[in-house]
Amino acid sequence: ALYDVTFNSGNFSQDTAAVDVVTEGGGQFYNCSFVNIKGAASLRVDLSYVYTGLLLQDCIFHNCTSLSSSSLSGSTIIVTNTILGDYSTNQVKIVLNSPVCAFTRCQFTDNAGKSEVKFLGKLMFVGFVQCNIDSTSISYDSLWTSTYWDEIKYFSFGGCSGSTSNATLYINSTGLDSGTGTISNPLHSITYAINQKTQGGQSLLTLQIGSGTWEDDGLMIGARSISFEGAGVNDTLLMNKITTRIWLACVIGGRLNIQNVGLRQASSSEYYGGMIILRGNGNIEFTNVVFKQREQIINQSSSTIYASAGNIDIIKCSFEKATFINRYYSAIHAATIYCENNFQLLSISQTNISQQYTSFVDPPTANVLRLQKDVEFGSGAIVILNASRL
Repeated sequence: ALYDVTFNSGNFSQDTAAVDVVTEGGGQFYNCSFVNIKGAASLRVDLSYVYTGLLLQDCIFHNCTSLSSSSLSGSTIIVTNTILGDYSTNQVKIVLNSPVCAFTRCQFTDNAGKSEVKFLGKLMFVGFVQCNIDSTSISYDSLWTSTYWDEIKYFSFGGCSGSTSNATLYINSTGLDSGTGTISNPLHSITYAINQKTQGGQSLLTLQIGSGTWEDDGLMIGARSISFEGAGVNDTLLMNKITTRIWLACVIGGRLNIQNVGLRQASSSEYYGGMIILRGNGNIEFTNVVFKQREQIINQSSSTIYASAGNIDIIKCSFEKATFINRYYSAIHAATIYCENNFQLLSISQTNISQQYTSFVDPPTANVLRLQKDVEFGSGAIVILNASRL
């Protein structure tokens, strides 16, 4: 990671970028500046590794000229991915494993080239939060298509140029999606309410959700800022469906607040990451939320909260009985809260975590344990493989 680094007045050939990132861990840039750079690109990153990512926060790109000699040149930032398959056939796998790019409060001014950011190769997920660009500043090639870009761009930009201001929509079990979302004419579907909304950063979309049960899952919060505010932990119940085996909500660089809600997680032997997913960067805050499993007799193979980046705040919440499957010979493990890779901060206060169990499937023999020495296996209530602060 680079902090407070300025790259100024660099002059490179049309095939050379000022900074080339080819490491397996991706790259993180905080408060860095690229000024008066001339070359193939100011920043070029190869993200052809699973679970990797590019994170830029509070960075400036000013008066940079990008020369074009091939597809790997000609834009201020160029990002390449050569792994993973078709998003349309395996959305869960792509979201959990694909490289992720997150841009937070980045400024692009007076640059010359084909585009500010260019994506090459296979598909990946991106998040732009409070940046002074929009989707027209992005170019793409190879397997990226206009159809894919049209599908993801509505949740990939939050609080950027052209975004909307704060808004509140009301959702009720008796509402209609043909309604206006006012308190007297509420909507019915959470999916419909967040569709095509662009609030992000300091701009917040608030959903006031009444009493009832909702199974709107696979919600892509993306880079946006959205708040779910319920009528009470026993009155407003949000669930992911048993049949779809996908998360309830996924954040990629954005912000999600959930308060005064009961969350019910679908138990499944098929791994889908977690009920709530955080990747790339961003923040999730839970206040007065009760987490329960939908089927107590089925062991859970996915975490309740899974985060590979960003920050999580848990305040006055309760996590009730859950049993997680963990296989010794598998690289995938599950826990109540599972944090890894580029995760930043976990804060928990005034919260009860009770009756969380791990069921070991295919446990190792004593001989295998001796060979492994001090290597641990399985997971507990909270697993933190990496974090900046707790």
